[in-house]
Amino acid sequence: MEALLPATLLGPRTISGIKAHLDLETDENIARGMPPEEARHAACRKFGNVTLIREEIYRMNTIGFIETLWQDLRHALRSLRRTPGFSAAAIVTLALGIGANTIIFGVVDAVFRPLPYRNPDQLVDIANVARRGTSLETRYFGMSRDTLAAWRAQKHIFAGIEAYGRQEGVVFGPERASTIWVGRMSPGMADLLGIGPKLGRFFRPEEGRSGNDLVVILSEPFWVRAFGADEAVLGKPAILDGRVYTIIGVMPREFKVPVAMALDAWVPLTERPHREGPGSSFVVVIARLRPGLALEQANREASLAAEWVSRHSLPADQKWDVELQPIRSPVGDDTRTTVLVFWRAVGCVLLIACANTANLLLSRRDAPAGGSGSNRSRREPWPAGAPIPGRESYLIPCRHRDSDSSGVVGNATDPPHSAAPAPFIRCP
Repeated sequence: MEALLPATLLGPRTISGIKAHLDLETDENIARGMPPEEARHAACRKFGNVTLIREEIYRMNTIGFIETLWQDLRHALRSLRRTPGFSAAAIVTLALGIGANTIIFGVVDAVFRPLPYRNPDQLVDIANVARRGTSLETRYFGMSRDTLAAWRAQKHIFAGIEAYGRQEGVVFGPERASTIWVGRMSPGMADLLGIGPKLGRFFRPEEGRSGNDLVVILSEPFWVRAFGADEAVLGKPAILDGRVYTIIGVMPREFKVPVAMALDAWVPLTERPHREGPGSSFVVVIARLRPGLALEQANREASLAAEWVSRHSLPADQKWDVELQPIRSPVGDDTRTTVLVFWRAVGCVLLIACANTANLLLSRRDAPAGGSGSNRSRREPWPAGAPIPGRESYLIPCRHRDSDSSGVVGNATDPPHSAAPAPFIRCP
């Protein structure tokens, strides 16, 4: 506990201990036959520098970092209080620069954070490209179920391809009805992404066929919001669009399919028979490249395979090229570029704020005492030979801290120094 005591309490104890030691040594010298004045001289020479010993005792009995930090704060607050105009300008300038950077850093982290899936660099979108190389070039994401089956056969390019979709305005119950967003995805989606449910299980392969698809998986936010994170929800019935489903699992918060949307629940995407001919019943897909296959090589092989896929799954008058695009984040490349531009711009704002604060410091230092823009008063020098109360070693660094005090912002006041100076021991 002594390490937390202020100097005003440690000082008298240190002084009394030193004085008692000197008195004891003086008495021993007198007992040896020395005159009193010579005995005191000898005791002081043997003891050494009293001020340095006081400082050493103080450092041994206190936590220096806490004491120095507290004194730095007091000194900074005094400086800020003496120049309120300068303090307000510096604080506002730094607050604007730091605040803007904090916000943009949060956005950059959300945009460039890797997807929470296994080997996310292998996940790609399959973009269909029409009239490539012309002014009418068009890209869209999605394919018919016939085209999906044809691409799944390209084992030399893809380790797996799974489909998904979504629907809105679904009524959820049975106890309380509400409108939620529901996604549809094929049963192999969890294995493709490499992520499992937080609670329960995922869809089984047989649940991807019509008649066996009356099961539903909840998202973690909706599970918490609607069921209070009750683990007993598994196996309970739920009504979606008038059909009774069974709750079989809860997916973790980071699971998002589609990647850019936060849905409330998912049901199986069933394999319907193709009765409407080629090019009908579109779905969106996520593909995983074969391990060891680079994106550039995969694009070349996909372009070669696109002709075969088009011939087997599209009408004769429809010819499409393909392009594999990596799924880096929930936003597109244009948004990522925009965020990077803003990031650099806000970084320049912080540099400007620091430069303005430095200019304020220089202008305050160069301003004449008592002149306009400064209310610092000229201090008289300390009388030569007069004892300095408190810790002497701290006074030297304080000469260099006026320029650093503007970086400390607090809501405290400096208590007056009501304690009397520590006793001063003189050794003749």
